[in-house]
Order: sequence, then structure tokens, then C-alpha cells
Amino acid sequence: MMGANDILDRFRPGPPGGVIRLGVMGAPGTGKSSLSARLAELLGVPLIPEIARDFHSRGRVLGPNSSIETQLLMMLAQAAMESRLVHFVADRTIYDPIIHVDAVAAYNCASRPDLALNCMANYLGSRHGPTYSHVFVLTHSEVRKQDGVRETDPRYASLVHDRTLFWLNALNIHHVILEGDMESHWTQARKLLGCDGN
Repeated sequence: MMGANDILDRFRPGPPGGVIRLGVMGAPGTGKSSLSARLAELLGVPLIPEIARDFHSRGRVLGPNSSIETQLLMMLAQAAMESRLVHFVADRTIYDPIIHVDAVAAYNCASRPDLALNCMANYLGSRHGPTYSHVFVLTHSEVRKQDGVRETDPRYASLVHDRTLFWLNALNIHHVILEGDMESHWTQARKLLGCDGN
């Protein structure tokens, strides 16, 4: 049930320059959470935290052993969270689950789950209008943090990065790749958002 503050947040005018619905993507451990939090603070919009953490805390397996069911549930949970807000920065996007379903199959040398991928792609493709005003994809030069939630296998991280670019292009999602270290990501993101004077 939504409270009064939730209802007010949906109708606040938000930052100047239009609607901010920013999604941050990338392989595990590339600095998505850190960048997302900084951007939400800079822009003065709500942060949608990484939904995978909640699922992990409830006993769901993530990474290369993640199930299609878990990824589908995360996609629906992400969509529900995003639908409640006009403006936000999302630490993960609605596209991440389809990427992980594909990456898990490739990592485990399993048959590609075409039925699940097609259903997910159809759902994502049927959404009306752009879901995000901006999508930033962080490069995966190294896993920056090991916290027991993120997968640290460089092969899996590489597959996630490759599948991210594949699915964003397949779904015709405009995105910008941010390269370098975390401070470079921050500098590039601020410049792209017109906030480089801050």
C-alpha cells in the first residue's frame, strides 16, 4: 500500500529539464551501486536500489546458478518499483533479467532457453514509450568489490557485459557505455547529464 509520501513523489515536478528515469547497467561488481547512489543524490531523485540484493537476502541464488524463475520475478519486481515513480535512478534495470538468463545458459554451456528469452523480450518490447530517459552501461575491466552477493568470476562478468550489449541493441534501447574507473564513470555521467559544473 502506498503512503502519502509515495503518492506525492509520483507527482513532484522533479528536476529541471524533463523526466529523469536513469538506469545503470553493467556486469557484477563494476560500480553500479556506487554510481547510482551518487547520481540519485546529484539529481535529487529517488534511488531504486539493486533488487538482486533483496532476492539474495530471501535465499534466491544469483549469478551463474540463477534460475529463470528468479530472473522473471526480479523483472516483475523491477517493473513494479519503477511504475511507482516518475523520476528515479535505478541500480539495475528491467533489462537485466533477460541478460542474466542468457548469460547463465552460456556460462553453463546449456541450451539457450529460447522460450523464456522470447517471452521476456516480448514483454519488454510491448511496453509503451521509453522506459528510461538514460541508460548507462559500465565497463567490466575488473570486479571492484566482493561482498558475497556479486558474482566475481571474470568469465561470467564478461558474458554479462556481452549479453548486455546484445540485448540493448536487439531491443533497440539507446544507451551510452561509460569506460574507465569509477571516477571516470562519475565524470562521464555528469557530463552526459549536463551536470559537469557540479
